[in-house]
Amino acid sequence: MQNLEKILEEIDETIERYGTNPYIDVKVTDLCYGLNIAKDIIRRHMNDSWIPVEERLPEEIEEFNDVYDPVTLAVIDTEWYKISDIVQVTVYDRDEEKYFTYVDNTYNGEWVTFNLDNFKVIAWKPLSDPYRPEPLETRKELEKARKE
Repeated sequence: MQNLEKILEEIDETIERYGTNPYIDVKVTDLCYGLNIAKDIIRRHMNDSWIPVEERLPEEIEEFNDVYDPVTLAVIDTEWYKISDIVQVTVYDRDEEKYFTYVDNTYNGEWVTFNLDNFKVIAWKPLSDPYRPEPLETRKELEKARKE
């Protein structure tokens, strides 16, 4: 992590050195633009794709449920709400004074599971794709190739 921070500092120095000179040609300006993109990529990896809650919450989609009369079973109303996909969250436990990860989602802009005073969601990221093992035949072929 410290190496990445040093790289970011060096990129900033390079941008400051070459990017603030109005007499520099377009190629150096393109270089500085590319360095800014590289900084964004490095920062994402430094945080392992975690998104601070202060920056934004997961995107919610609008859904609805019909409300039925218990006697006639006729639809008498519709409840509209917004809900997000399930995401991985980093939670701060104020009682234990420690951090942990879990899964949660938002409902009308509020966290569902950790909407309590002693817990605070501080960051989130989309769930990763599940592990998909190689088909058995492919694994046997790879094993055979390694032995040869």
